[in-house]
Amino acid sequence: KVQDCCRNFCSSCIIPYTRGPICSAPLELADSQTAALKAAGVNVIMNLADSAEEAALMYSCFYELISIHLKSIRTELKNAQNIAEKIKHFIDNNYYQQISLNELFKKYGYTRNHIYNMFKARYHISPKEYLMDVRIKKAKHLLSDKTSTLTISEIANTVGFNDPLYFSRIFKKKTSHSPSEFKHSFR
Repeated sequence: KVQDCCRNFCSSCIIPYTRGPICSAPLELADSQTAALKAAGVNVIMNLADSAEEAALMYSCFYELISIHLKSIRTELKNAQNIAEKIKHFIDNNYYQQISLNELFKKYGYTRNHIYNMFKARYHISPKEYLMDVRIKKAKHLLSDKTSTLTISEIANTVGFNDPLYFSRIFKKKTSHSPSEFKHSFR
């Protein structure tokens, strides 16, 4: 009876408060949420308990289960942050390679959507957009180097774009200038 009470309470009251979009900070319930959880828990216990002793036991178990559940959510959030950091680190160090984000997602054992949400919650940008931003930043650096003899196609290839036309389109979208306009502004 106690287990059923706690299970019902967790699925109907705790999970809606703790399973929103993945947070970038450790989980902390607002005072109003904590008060609502306590009130809902007391109501569930009072409706199921046959005696004061049973209510006290249920109340004790209830709070133990809540703290275990919240601790597991905090651990899950910390793992999500670590995975987002690992993906960012991988992109920062391998931007010039042909990176398959789907293979990267498989490497960490989560679905594409889950990793997308973890990364976006942590960095406020999708992994794909982050990869494009890193590549464009590196390309801008190469294009602004007055001593460089690299062509735009070579720069595109150097920063991980196989197709120079696609590179030019993304570069213009991100900077409002074509790569050649950008390059000539430094000559």
